[in-house]
Amino acid sequence: GRGIAQVSMQWVTTAQDMVTRVAADREPLQEAFGLGEAAAICGVDWSLSDPHRGGASVAILSFGDVASIRQVVYKPKDIRIEASFQRFVALVFDELGATGGKPAPLITHLLRDGYGYASVIRHEPCAPERLAAFYRNAGRLAAILHLLGSSDCHFENLIASGDRLHLIDAETLFEGQTARPIPEPDGGSVDLLLDSVVRIGMFPRWVQPSAGSTPYDVSALGVPSANSEGRPSRAVIDVNTDAMAWGTRPGVPVQPQSLPVAASLANPVDDHVPSIVEGFREVYRMALDRRVSATLDEAMAGFIGLPRRLVLRNTTTYSILQSRATSPSCLRSGPDRGFELDRLARSALMAEDKPVTWSCFEAEVHDMDNFDVPYFDFTLGSSEIVGGGRTIEGMLTTDGLARARLRLRAMSEADLAWQVRLIEGSFSARAVLDAEPVGASRSLGVTSSTIANDLQGTALTDSTGGVTWLSLSPFGGGDVLQLDLIPHGLYAGRAGVATFLFAQAREAGDEAGAGFAARVLAPAVGEAIGGDRQARYRFARDNGLGMAGLGGLLRALEVLERNPLAHGIDAEALAMGLVEVISPELIARDTELDVMGGAAGAVGAISRIHTRAPSAATGYALESLAGHLVASQIPSGGWAPAAGPLPLTGLAHGASGMGLALIEAGVALNDDRFVRAGARAFAYEATVFDASRGNWPDYRTPVKPGSFMTGWCAGAPGIGLARMRALELAPAHGDADAWRADLLVSAETISRTPLGARDHLCCGNLGRAFVLGALGAWRGEPTWMQAAADMREAVVVRAAERGGFGLQPGNWTSADLLCQGLMQGLSGVGYALLADPGIDDLVTLLV
Repeated sequence: GRGIAQVSMQWVTTAQDMVTRVAADREPLQEAFGLGEAAAICGVDWSLSDPHRGGASVAILSFGDVASIRQVVYKPKDIRIEASFQRFVALVFDELGATGGKPAPLITHLLRDGYGYASVIRHEPCAPERLAAFYRNAGRLAAILHLLGSSDCHFENLIASGDRLHLIDAETLFEGQTARPIPEPDGGSVDLLLDSVVRIGMFPRWVQPSAGSTPYDVSALGVPSANSEGRPSRAVIDVNTDAMAWGTRPGVPVQPQSLPVAASLANPVDDHVPSIVEGFREVYRMALDRRVSATLDEAMAGFIGLPRRLVLRNTTTYSILQSRATSPSCLRSGPDRGFELDRLARSALMAEDKPVTWSCFEAEVHDMDNFDVPYFDFTLGSSEIVGGGRTIEGMLTTDGLARARLRLRAMSEADLAWQVRLIEGSFSARAVLDAEPVGASRSLGVTSSTIANDLQGTALTDSTGGVTWLSLSPFGGGDVLQLDLIPHGLYAGRAGVATFLFAQAREAGDEAGAGFAARVLAPAVGEAIGGDRQARYRFARDNGLGMAGLGGLLRALEVLERNPLAHGIDAEALAMGLVEVISPELIARDTELDVMGGAAGAVGAISRIHTRAPSAATGYALESLAGHLVASQIPSGGWAPAAGPLPLTGLAHGASGMGLALIEAGVALNDDRFVRAGARAFAYEATVFDASRGNWPDYRTPVKPGSFMTGWCAGAPGIGLARMRALELAPAHGDADAWRADLLVSAETISRTPLGARDHLCCGNLGRAFVLGALGAWRGEPTWMQAAADMREAVVVRAAERGGFGLQPGNWTSADLLCQGLMQGLSGVGYALLADPGIDDLVTLLV
């Protein structure tokens, strides 16, 4: 009852405030927005923003009558920063006037004390012949927003109107940094993107709300266009009739307002990237002029003292939490509602000492309990924030306005080239993984040594002197590519690159090369592998237990322990540090289970550690992880997929990988129940084997009849590797003959598979060649080994002709934007091209 009364009273209060203000501002409104003297309010479109401070939100006021209506935006907050931003945009376009730039159409503002009004900007598609102009103006706006340190410029915060793009909420300007409950390690690599054009959010960038969910793009320019039908929704139909009932209402397409086209027309941005870059360069180069720079700096100084809001978390987080806290059970029980709101304290509770964020948590709960989305007030140039009736010091660790002025003074042609590279790279990431690679922009090496040289030559140096790369890496389960700095892990990150570079250095006897490899690995050791327990735990929590996370790091350390040139790395101790963070909570979070992302990806490496040096920690980890896998196994022997009707097959995602993990654990622990469970997984795959194809079907969604892959991740090569390792572990098992038969089929299938477009390890030509060679070496089959050598030679010859290897879609590994990683990048290619001493190491990494 209290909640209903509170929300009702808030609505009455905010409505009264708005009406009273409009009445008092009648004359200024008429003058500023051209309202007629007798024009009355004839409509109010409420709740156009999140509710703040007593339920107040943005509204659109309609004045006039049916024949003539004018609309004005009412904003119950101080809007001086918005008016100042419009003047800054006008100043930039006035300076561009000398080069033919059109004046910028301004949003009109009426400033009042603590609130204000603005003219309505309507979404209007751009004429097709003006699209190039629209995107050039978008590039200009991006340069302005980058200069002013903006962020959060997603598709809901900009509106396309004709050939212009308008920012709606200027409180995204001058974004500073805030304190964290647990301080992050000093990482200069992050700064390369944190203070770049990527930060503003206008350019394509994938987000994934939760593990296993489908990635999507919310950027202003990259968001997909709405389809022609829209999404049907559940609603009450036949209202006010005897037939009134719950039913389905046809969907109405809601076009993202940041796009210059109407719904059902595809987002045309890929055809206009040069126009975006042209507009960005135009404003950036203009700001390099000393006179213009001084003028802009003076204009920035005018923002000092203006009020700005700070929202500490993604508003979606608050929305989800409020939804949970307003469930029937929570509305009936104060303690239950309080328990839900207390979730905001979780991150602070991980800190050893009381963090400054604790005061923010109390203010957040205060606002959430009033059904508001929490925010804090501060003035630009100040370090204090105010919220929940309290003043909090130390939460702002950097001044966004001061940082913007420093950015203006540090602008250079070199930085312009870097920002342009990021813009163009973000659009490269829009390519889907099914696209075919095309020719390279310039030639790269086609031997393991020249690949190592290319990796070293294209490395970036961050603000701490560390080594990193700008990379297109698989994201969101590998369905899309993300432009980012290289991550820490094995699959696509620096651990995989370093492992290859160490192997190449060993092959060449190159101490300097090993030194560079150690620099590559150092940030991962400092933050994810050898940091404090909380840092290791966070890495496992955020990246999973599998090959893409903790399990991949364990595999890398196992290989590095055998490399004499990796002498500065205590691989055994580091591996034990990772094993010791495996806890019931981490295992309970694992819903993926498979080698790529789940428990199965960690078991093999831990089993080998336990076999060499049994300990309570490795024994507990193996028992827990294997038990987790067995508990999830279904009667068929496979594992129920998150989506789709049939258990998956294969090494990376399916029954081969999980079955092999159980056999590894069973042998290491001398526990036959795990071995039996692993054998059941292999037996399940036998039931779906297609003898006519010599392969196992790929049941990943969407299921397509006759869908087969021939790669490490899915299909015969990975399954053959799994059977090889199982035979090493349990050669006398009752199903060993069946496993040998599967291994033979795998080799035969690989041998007759023609070259494909991709060359990487995961599901490309060199991955197949490596598996065939490894199977041949293990079985003593010279014909398989020769076939593998022939496949490698064919790939190398083609790469030499085309100037690079076929890796990510749309590019045969341009030297300007490499895919450096192990499984889908150059490091894996280099590893596959190494001489035979690398075989044992690569098998360890892959199984």
